[in-house]
Amino acid sequence: MKETQISAYISQETKDELEKLTRERGLKKGFVLEKDEGTRMKLADRVGRLHGSLLSKTPPPREAFLESRFWECRLCNFLSTCKPFEIEGLELGPILVYDLDNTLLDSRDRWRSSLKDAGLLPDADFKQVPLETRTRFWSIYYGEKFIDLDRTVDRYLSKIRESPNRNIVIVTARPEKLRSTTEDRLRALSIPFRALLMRRENDRAPDRVVKLTWVENLLAAGYRVEEFVSSSGELVEAAQKMSQKYPPAPSPVRAV
Repeated sequence: MKETQISAYISQETKDELEKLTRERGLKKGFVLEKDEGTRMKLADRVGRLHGSLLSKTPPPREAFLESRFWECRLCNFLSTCKPFEIEGLELGPILVYDLDNTLLDSRDRWRSSLKDAGLLPDADFKQVPLETRTRFWSIYYGEKFIDLDRTVDRYLSKIRESPNRNIVIVTARPEKLRSTTEDRLRALSIPFRALLMRRENDRAPDRVVKLTWVENLLAAGYRVEEFVSSSGELVEAAQKMSQKYPPAPSPVRAV
């Protein structure tokens, strides 16, 4: 007999009925989830809001997007209606996507200074570094203390300035709290951009995943990524493979 889990919010009085149902249907085992008033209220509130959206024929709240559950947005039937990944003021069409750190900006001096400030050697093996020290390092590195040490990388800066396509989107694993400082730094260095996509609050994913997620979100929205420019060949290769999931296929995403 196939083991099946029966899940429901039930009262004590219906447990006998559940056991009877389990026997009648030949189920091997049934499970009971005790009633939880807090969860019930949360579900009732959500159903009420969704019902209100259906009655008013308006998109429901973008809760998945706001909570950074981007994969849910990409699979949602209302993606073209909700438009969570469209950038305000940037119409769907061809765009250029640039990686920030170690592509447009050379952050090696910031890295070295952050290591020293955290009490780590330049060749520190992070796998052997205690969690508390690693946390302190990342807090320094992704803080404002040494951010002015970043320098432009001439080959990429020349390319971005000379590009006829001015719809430039920059992706970075820097946290959202550095938005103002980072945007000011980009403007001070005369680096043009239409949008800056950053790591969302409480996102602990590796840098590579953060950047690829934003690229996939742009493709899912309907933007045509003509180029994804990064100094990381591995990152660009992953973006190239990803672009094939969104037909019609965009112009080849390539490294420079």
